[in-house]
Amino acid sequence: MRGVFSHNIEIEENINNLNERLLKCYDKLRVLDNMIELASQSLRTYFDKVIRSNIDRYFQFDFLLENGKCSCYCSGTL
Repeated sequence: MRGVFSHNIEIEENINNLNERLLKCYDKLRVLDNMIELASQSLRTYFDKVIRSNIDRYFQFDFLLENGKCSCYCSGTL
């Protein structure tokens, strides 16, 4: 009977150890996910700035308001 009881305690300890390791892995994954999200936001911001800079450099946009209507004219070359 003692053998079964000590075996159950060993199994419970193993389960507890595995749960602790799983929680640590979960925390690491959450940190990694946050880092990926920040990197994605940074890349979006960078590319938005690059694209806007290139559009402003190569194209001229003119807006004209006549008779209550707005018209947009684009001129430029790549």
